[in-house]
Amino acid sequence: MSGDSTPPAKGHRVARAFLRWGGRALVAGVLLLLTLLALLQIDAVATAATRRVVRMALPDGATATVARVSGSVWRSLTLDSITIRRANGDTALSAVRLDARYRLLPLLSGTVALRHLEARDLRVTMIHRADSTWGLFPSAGPPDAGGGWRFEVDQAVVRGGSVSAVLAPDSTHRLADLVLLARDLRVGPEMRGTIDTLTGSIRLAGHPDQSGELVARLSWDSVAVQIDTLLVDAPGTHLVAAGTLPLTLTRGRTEGTTFRIRAAPLALDDLTPFFPMVGGAPITGELSLRGGAQDQLVGNGSFRTADGASLELEARVQVGPDAPVSIVARGTIQEFDPSSVMTTPGVEGLVNGNFDVTLAGPDLLHLSGSVSADLERSRLRTYQLHHALLSAEATEGRYQLLVEARLDE
Repeated sequence: MSGDSTPPAKGHRVARAFLRWGGRALVAGVLLLLTLLALLQIDAVATAATRRVVRMALPDGATATVARVSGSVWRSLTLDSITIRRANGDTALSAVRLDARYRLLPLLSGTVALRHLEARDLRVTMIHRADSTWGLFPSAGPPDAGGGWRFEVDQAVVRGGSVSAVLAPDSTHRLADLVLLARDLRVGPEMRGTIDTLTGSIRLAGHPDQSGELVARLSWDSVAVQIDTLLVDAPGTHLVAAGTLPLTLTRGRTEGTTFRIRAAPLALDDLTPFFPMVGGAPITGELSLRGGAQDQLVGNGSFRTADGASLELEARVQVGPDAPVSIVARGTIQEFDPSSVMTTPGVEGLVNGNFDVTLAGPDLLHLSGSVSADLERSRLRTYQLHHALLSAEATEGRYQLLVEARLDE
């Protein structure tokens, strides 16, 4: 009988030992975690940890410095004298101070939730990449760089600083004296935000001794952008816009559309760094959009160039994943030289005439209808076009082109 009781007694001793050492390990782990959190309350330790985290988030070769980190790791941190540099040593971003108040619990569900984010004297410098895009660093990060995280900022404030676009070593467009007040920002499956105030001083590379003004107030969500105020008053450009623009042309999304933008004038040369094919004489004009019947967008435009050319346009467009495609457009062009607004070589000429577009179909790849242009007193480089008729008949996405013209060199 006594021999039968030994194994259970031994099993109990093993179990008690396991629980005793497991308990000790758990207590040690909790104490270690509390010690680490306590250490993070020390400014020197928090500074070192923050530097490490920031560096991990940067691309290869980039460096970051943070002079000092203070605050409570539980709810808020203040970073002083932040500088992020590219591999060549140029500064990509800097700030005198960054204050962040946040909630830790949402991190468990993959959400970075900030109650308040404020930057003082924030300076951002964008560079033109080899693929013609713009960014802080020479190459963009991988498409999944966000890692599926969601970002929420209840309130964002920028007081002072600038955003610069470097066109060349000695040529920079800059938005200085920056002031930004934004709220309810969401990035992730849900996209929305409100900018209550965005102001700055515009300083363009081609006008080093002059400055302009930017004023904007807008909001957006996954459905539309609401522009309450957009004013760009820069050397050579005066642009005003307001209204509501749909982000998708699905059923019912165009009903509230009402948008108007007016340029008096718009300096195209200032746009060339961002749109390489655009450049030349300033233009003056106005474009308006409104929601029409049957989920259509109705557009009207009127434009003039500095050398006297004009374009009048009226269009009705219906495009959406749950609606058939319909495009109806008519316009008139007078005394227009394409080279006056384009940097592409070989487009010199003169265009006078009317054009007409009537296309419809289940989608953009299977349209049927016609496209035509009736030109008179026109010129293509050195060739004179006394009269030319260009037309294309479309049948389910296949086009048959017909050209009738009289040419004199």
